[in-house]
Amino acid sequence: MKKKILIVFREMTIGGSTTSLLSLLSEIDASKYDIDLILLTRTGELLGAIPENVRILEPAYRSKLPLRLRKRLSVRNYYYALARKNENQRSQCIARTVAGYCRRLRERYDIGIAYLEGWPMYYLMEKTNAEKKICWLHINYSKSEFDGAIDAPYYDRADRIVLVSDACRADFDARFPQFREKTRHIPNLLSSKFVQRRVALSAPAFDWTAYQNEIKFVSVCRINFAQKGLDRAMAAFDRLAHEGLDDFVWVVIGEGPDERRMRERIAALHLEKHVFMLGADPNPLSTVAGADVFLLPSRQEGKPMAVTEAQMLGVMPLVTAYPSAAEQIERNADGIICENSDEGIYRAMRTAMTQRGEIRRMKDAVKEREYSNLKDLALVERLLEE
Repeated sequence: MKKKILIVFREMTIGGSTTSLLSLLSEIDASKYDIDLILLTRTGELLGAIPENVRILEPAYRSKLPLRLRKRLSVRNYYYALARKNENQRSQCIARTVAGYCRRLRERYDIGIAYLEGWPMYYLMEKTNAEKKICWLHINYSKSEFDGAIDAPYYDRADRIVLVSDACRADFDARFPQFREKTRHIPNLLSSKFVQRRVALSAPAFDWTAYQNEIKFVSVCRINFAQKGLDRAMAAFDRLAHEGLDDFVWVVIGEGPDERRMRERIAALHLEKHVFMLGADPNPLSTVAGADVFLLPSRQEGKPMAVTEAQMLGVMPLVTAYPSAAEQIERNADGIICENSDEGIYRAMRTAMTQRGEIRRMKDAVKEREYSNLKDLALVERLLEE
């Protein structure tokens, strides 16, 4: 008899966790599992990419009052949020409050999975009926600066807690030793064939052909300085340009709260001829495939799938030393892992600009390696059968 599984996710917007979810839904054995997916709101550029065998439920939030307005009108929401010391802790408070506004799901499931931290976890625990409940986290908990006191009661109610890298699991176990027996490490699933199929679906959003003599950098991420560190990369490019190393182009794909600030900064540094912001793109991979270097100057990361996607396309990654970077990249063999600092980013980017032979060597190494990990699907099935 098939197991009935509910997956809770926020929205189908562009991002590594969404790509991970789509990969899982595409590969999971439909003869063994009936999958229902519930979203906070039925929004996002990747809604159409959900496999046909997955039943999409009505959204969890169905009030006639727009969610944004409901958040603003909540006195409790603002009281708790304003008392917190950082943006992520405020978002925890808001997400927990929003879960309270969502409809209760009466249908019974064998397994419920919150495939993201925050709202999906709060909703799974409070508003669903599943015999076994699994939290699937895509973050390094300590680096995220979430308030563990908010989340601990929910982890206590979970049957299993999945972390997407060894480093993330070790960090979580150190932060919450009382839940150590519940944690599992399961990498994000990603198939080279799945990535190549997506490349073929659309034309590049940027014409690389006009930049044959430049080093071509690309970044795909949320425009959020506090996490993604794009402000640090801009400062490094400015230094390089002042040193006469201005034969580069940097394409940034994504949107986020610091988009306007980034555009203003590009203009202030007179980098308009070198840095191009394309905004959101539901399928950025065809653009990524034309670059030399995938640049991720993040201050914090879990285990970003965008890095692995770039590798599958033959693009060499240059990333900061977030905890799981060494699980994705063999340093100076198929990519560059730099010190997670302004100076470290600058030095690594200067190396990329001045040692082009090394970049070509590492790009060749990337093209020769296999980055698919569908063998890890067995870990998912083992989890579901425990």
